[in-house]
Amino acid sequence: MLGGRGSPLRGQNRTLLAASCIRISNSRRHHSTRLNLSDFVDLRKGDALALPLEDRSVDVAAQNCLFNIFRERDLARALTEMYRVLKPHGRLVLSDPVCEQAMPATLRNDDRLRAMCLSGAIPLDDYLAQLTEIGFGTIEVRARRPYRVLAPSKYATSKLIYIESVEVCATIPLTIAIDRKALSDFLKSAMTVSPLPVKLMIKVARHQPREQLRLLHGRT
Repeated sequence: MLGGRGSPLRGQNRTLLAASCIRISNSRRHHSTRLNLSDFVDLRKGDALALPLEDRSVDVAAQNCLFNIFRERDLARALTEMYRVLKPHGRLVLSDPVCEQAMPATLRNDDRLRAMCLSGAIPLDDYLAQLTEIGFGTIEVRARRPYRVLAPSKYATSKLIYIESVEVCATIPLTIAIDRKALSDFLKSAMTVSPLPVKLMIKVARHQPREQLRLLHGRT
């Protein structure tokens, strides 16, 4: 994770979880400074099915070939763990191979090809459906690139299988992520700021434009 003491990222108050690897490049203003990785990188040994992190402690999680490696049951657990550790409105950035049609069982069950990020590819619609089933809200397909072609002459398939590499960003809905404690803290804060009763303030907030809400709170 990035963002510890002495980090050039510290002021940004961001925590990054990289499930595959972490690449660090210094900005120009730090190019002449020798950085100690231990000052701003926290490396933890863990399991993707049981991440050694607290709930809602990560701003951005990134992974590479997570979908391709895991079987269906383990994949659901890994995604659930990612969802658990992300903060409200946190993002999961993924890069995986997908295919246009379902992968034949003979290829799908070939562990060697799965480890090569080939036979674990699933159709893009199924890929996105698994993310929404876990609870992610806004999902962006940021890039699609040609990746591989599996030909019948070399693989156990009766027709060509076209595989693409996709980059996806999935965001946790802010409204779903707010728990009772967070709502209670918000209401207590609102009572100290607004002269209106809390129930009336919430009712007004539901029906008034943003500009009028600012006037109600005495803000310009």
